[in-house]
Amino acid sequence: MTTTGTSTFVIRWVNFFSMLVAVVVIGYGVWMSSHHDGCHKSLTLPVMGLGSTIFLISVIGFLGALKNNSIMLWMYLIMLCLVLMGILVFTVLVFILTNNASGHDVAGLRYKEYQLQDYGSWFIKKLNNTSNWKHLQSCFVKTEVCNSLPKRYRTLKQYKLAELTPIEAGCCRPPSQCGYPAAVNASYYDLSFHPVSSNKDCKLYNNSKLIKCYNCDSCKAGVAQHIKTEWRVVAIFNVILFVILSMVYFVGCCARRNAARMQSKHGGKTAWYGGAWFGLGLVHLLARGMRAPHRLVTCPQGMAGRGLGAPLGRLLKKNYMAGSANRRPPARISRLPHARLKTQAPRAMPQPKPTRGGGLGVFPQLTPQPKPHTP
Repeated sequence: MTTTGTSTFVIRWVNFFSMLVAVVVIGYGVWMSSHHDGCHKSLTLPVMGLGSTIFLISVIGFLGALKNNSIMLWMYLIMLCLVLMGILVFTVLVFILTNNASGHDVAGLRYKEYQLQDYGSWFIKKLNNTSNWKHLQSCFVKTEVCNSLPKRYRTLKQYKLAELTPIEAGCCRPPSQCGYPAAVNASYYDLSFHPVSSNKDCKLYNNSKLIKCYNCDSCKAGVAQHIKTEWRVVAIFNVILFVILSMVYFVGCCARRNAARMQSKHGGKTAWYGGAWFGLGLVHLLARGMRAPHRLVTCPQGMAGRGLGAPLGRLLKKNYMAGSANRRPPARISRLPHARLKTQAPRAMPQPKPTRGGGLGVFPQLTPQPKPHTP
């Protein structure tokens, strides 16, 4: 704990639990694919893709924190940064698309009615598409929802005081501006009256359990409001997730810094010297290649270690020193004017000549001379 650091310990366990969550998400996607409901099947690939992405990022972060590998932690931080940017962009778009259309109050009713023209052009285009609308109907508009209204609200007064959902208010009954009176219960309207409004939904509504107002614009508006509500919940969850992942990101930055410090402590000198000798050896190889290209030294395969600089630098250092040993060093001339070349052989000392006295000539032997004879 003290050697690895608190940040590395936190990143390790956070990614371990996120791996378990990713496995659960992938299992949920597999479970959704086994159902025959087209709505659930359409979400199978997105759910499994999300789980696989979370699992991949978690594995990289966990191994990087476990091995104190700064390179894997760099990859983890880059991928986490991309996830944060994606969450931020998606959340902003959701708030922009769901900013309008809050519903209209109706006198005497506790629920609201929704109109399709109140929503953005993107919602209108998607909902008016026939294939999209059939898919959304299979997901959100169920016949059981409308058929259960008479059982829950047996009288007209209970029905008017009920708080209906946007889908129930838009798909199970005609719009209030049509002016149809409820004859029997909440699921039956007297259509013999001429509608007081020119809204086309007034003619599309039918009391049949299979028809109702499922193709009305009010039903599409109810589905759009339901999607808007769910997206708002997802957006709020994304804000919370963004804050949590931002904290994890900053802790991961501390863990990467600790891993880099440990690597520099144990192998930083080797990497530094390797990088220095790499540069020196590269210059040496270029110089040798210009003179004799066939003598260039190739880098062996399978190099491993603390980066490429250290092993390659050691190899080039060895080659450089071997090549330097075979060359005769140039003569270095001293700056002093009276000095001679250091590489020259020392000048021989003159040998003393023998003298008549038998000495060596350095200190000649003195012989006694005969005194002159005086008469």
